[in-house]
Amino acid sequence: MGRDIVVATASGPINAWRADPPHGAAAKGAIVVLQEIFGVNAHIRSVADGYAAAGYVAIAPALFNNDYVIYLPLGGDYDVA
Repeated sequence: MGRDIVVATASGPINAWRADPPHGAAAKGAIVVLQEIFGVNAHIRSVADGYAAAGYVAIAPALFNNDYVIYLPLGGDYDVA
């Protein structure tokens, strides 16, 4: 089961859903789940949770919940609070 997190970026904080593999399991990798027009709703959270159940760390950022455009440069280091 995932949890709500806040990701700190140079453009400001972004709310997101983070789902991790089952307790004690090593992650196979990571995936970003992009929201549809309805935001990070129950469906998007369940998609992220499904990837986590399969062994991946999944994050679903709420890209449209802010008053400004989010710019996430490739290769950046992001602090997760």
